[in-house]
Amino acid sequence: MLVSPGGLVVDDSAAADVVCQLEQQGASRGDGILRVPSDSVFHFDERPIPDWVMSSPLLEKHHSLPLFHLSLVNRVGRIRLGPIELEIESKKLTAEEFRRLVDEVAGFLSRLPFSHKGAGLSFELLDKVDVPIAYHTLVYISNLLRSRELHGAIMQIMAVPHGSFVKERQYMRVEHARRVDSMTVRDICSNTRYFEQLVPGSHLSVNALSMQLEGKPLEGHFPGSMLSSQLRFTVDNPENQFVRYVLESMILAVEVVKTSEGCTSDLRQEAAWIQEELRRLLSYDLFRQVSAPRKLSFSSQVLQRRAGYREILKFHSQMTLPPVPTWNRELQRILELKNAATLYEYWVFTRICQVIESVLNTSIVRALLVKHDLTEVSLTGSIWVELPGKVKVGYNARLQGYSGSLYPDIVLETPDGMWAFDAKFRLDNKGEEDAAKTEDIHKMHAYRDALPKCRGSYLVYPGDKSIMCPADGKEAGASGVARDGVGIIAARASSNLSDLQETVRALINRESFPLSSLTS
Repeated sequence: MLVSPGGLVVDDSAAADVVCQLEQQGASRGDGILRVPSDSVFHFDERPIPDWVMSSPLLEKHHSLPLFHLSLVNRVGRIRLGPIELEIESKKLTAEEFRRLVDEVAGFLSRLPFSHKGAGLSFELLDKVDVPIAYHTLVYISNLLRSRELHGAIMQIMAVPHGSFVKERQYMRVEHARRVDSMTVRDICSNTRYFEQLVPGSHLSVNALSMQLEGKPLEGHFPGSMLSSQLRFTVDNPENQFVRYVLESMILAVEVVKTSEGCTSDLRQEAAWIQEELRRLLSYDLFRQVSAPRKLSFSSQVLQRRAGYREILKFHSQMTLPPVPTWNRELQRILELKNAATLYEYWVFTRICQVIESVLNTSIVRALLVKHDLTEVSLTGSIWVELPGKVKVGYNARLQGYSGSLYPDIVLETPDGMWAFDAKFRLDNKGEEDAAKTEDIHKMHAYRDALPKCRGSYLVYPGDKSIMCPADGKEAGASGVARDGVGIIAARASSNLSDLQETVRALINRESFPLSSLTS
């Protein structure tokens, strides 16, 4: 018997056998979840292994031996292994800190000025959402709800909803008709069933129409009802239909995450909360009067300019058009497999860019994605951002060295030179403390030796001790940073980031930037 994440009892001997093997190697069970230490590796013997274990991307085979191992290195939080849910506990990063880093990275990437981003001219109704996009949507909507931005936009719309007048035509008693036009006259001439006989002495008998009917079959008759038009105020217009569609599409996307194979109980719980909040917004009277959308132009001035509506348009654009084409699948892997190593790389890139923006007192002016191989079908490549003063920062950049291509995690280029950073969530040292070792510093020499323009290279890790080794062998300057040399920079997500910030500040050296280059 095995208690699944949903609280159901699963009578599965194969699952029980897997749980038994995990418990024998240090896992502990509680509340239907197996808790395991981070950076651990579990081995499975030659007994038949269930398909749901074999299909896990975390499982690796020992070459020709009938042995397999489940690697949880660099994993944090909850992951799914078929019907089993594992809680991976890390001393370097808690599950709450992990999610905060996801939010920080997603928020930063969403505001990068990529050329492919924009509102567009029209939108397409979707009845299906791809799983990678759904994960991006979940994180984005969760942030909107927690920050109350989405609530604020809906409240602005509810306070002064956009309304329009529509012309309606209907038959009404002639004495109540107020608006007649050519269609009314045409209908009177072609449709005689509404004619009624006049009572003797009626003032309508001297009406111009009655006089025209003298000597004809309808003499002595007059229309009792006629087709008349009237203007009716309605909120069932394309703009409000679009707002309803955006909220409903959010619910649909989150449902995709809930039902995906790799969704863990914490993500499922968050998805349920998001859907509850969205349904509460949809329960307002305004949306009960709004029908499903049919057609809409994003050039609508109401969507572009009116408070509340313009925010919903922005939310829709950010939700359906992820900041970076590769981010969709990266985020899915990060959230499902709790890949702290990849997340840490993105986070260090984010932090370096933010420090540069602060030092230069400016914002990123351009962002682009550069594919490593134009013949590749996939969208793998580098993210580059540009700032005033000819400052560029690259993530996963490919640089040409003397003997081949190198791929530092982050590259900083300024008029003064180039520096490389490797963000390493797990160092190669085996001790319990996160102290940097000499061999880790030696790895940084490869970038300085192979890249002609590289003045310095640094390893960033979630530890407590930073080390700087200037190229001239002397002590680091007043800033404590080796602008020419190698080093290791401690940067924990849960503690002071001053070492990383001071390093970037020293490398930027704002005094070397002419004022005109920063304001151009």
